[in-house]
Amino acid sequence: MENGAMTDILSHVNLEISQGDFIAVQGPSGCGKSTLMLTIGGLLKPQEGSVCIDGKDVYSLNDNERTRLRSEKIGFIFQEFYLVPYLTVMENILAAAMPLKKRPHPEIRAWELVNRFNINHRANHLSEKLSTGEKQRTALCRALINGPRLLLADEPTGNLDADNAGKLCDYFDSYVKEGGTVLMVTHNVSIAARAARRMTIKDGAIVDG
Repeated sequence: MENGAMTDILSHVNLEISQGDFIAVQGPSGCGKSTLMLTIGGLLKPQEGSVCIDGKDVYSLNDNERTRLRSEKIGFIFQEFYLVPYLTVMENILAAAMPLKKRPHPEIRAWELVNRFNINHRANHLSEKLSTGEKQRTALCRALINGPRLLLADEPTGNLDADNAGKLCDYFDSYVKEGGTVLMVTHNVSIAARAARRMTIKDGAIVDG
């Protein structure tokens, strides 16, 4: 809000994302990168326009339907991780599977993931006791527990050293090769260069790089 009037963060945005895309979004702080991510992910309803995933208008769904769509099709990875500190690694991962109670045996999938990302030895440790790299891998497992087709990553390497940041991008590469899609917001030019497609938000609009 500015001088009693609403200030538009994004306007005239028209973005099409296809299966298998690996897209990096850049732009100065406050330009709307995170707003774009939240809007695509069904967490922030736009004042105008629509967001469609697999032909469904996300914001025409009721709250329960939208929650289920997010759980089934979208994985979120954030810079701050947002792990629950009083839950263990495994509990944090399995919490994301709760909206899909009909999915059988999520524990099996969770153990596959912690083994894949080499945090199985920390599975029963509280998340607040983890290193930064271990928190990042836990957050990645949580994002993947339901087998999403789209990963939304908001500054996912911002708290990581160069080695762990590179490993995360290596996984994004393999995820895309397996048919997944990644939309990543980043300030890091070298990390953005890992994406197949780059774009910049400028003056509230998306400009292809």
